Amino acid sequence: MPHFILEYSNNVCDKPTAGEFFSKLHTLLGSLGPFQLSAMKSRIVKRKEYCVSDGTKNQAFVHLELSILSGRDEETKARVSKRLLQLLRDHFPETAETMNCSFSVEVRDIESSSYSKESSGEL
Repeated sequence: MPHFILEYSNNVCDKPTAGEFFSKLHTLLGSLGPFQLSAMKSRIVKRKEYCVSDGTKNQAFVHLELSILSGRDEETKARVSKRLLQLLRDHFPETAETMNCSFSVEVRDIESSSYSKESSGEL
């Protein structure tokens, strides 16, 4: 069930490669709790139109949203958020070094009663 959405401004210096980046994210999340690797799904959204702070060219953002089924305690979610934030900063070193970049992570609960899923074939 865990869903990752990486969203970033198109002016970041380090362009993420989906396979490499999400492999690291999935491995990290799997090591942090009862999250099933085979159920993880990830995608990237590059924002061409955005405004950060005063809108100058050296303002950037990298935001990671993680949606998980409800039931994890707040301590687990906070620990996951902090580790994912560190991974973001590590994965965008040039951006962190040369730009004023806002790095953020949001862990969201999805109520299992309103989440539906169906798969075809073997996943």
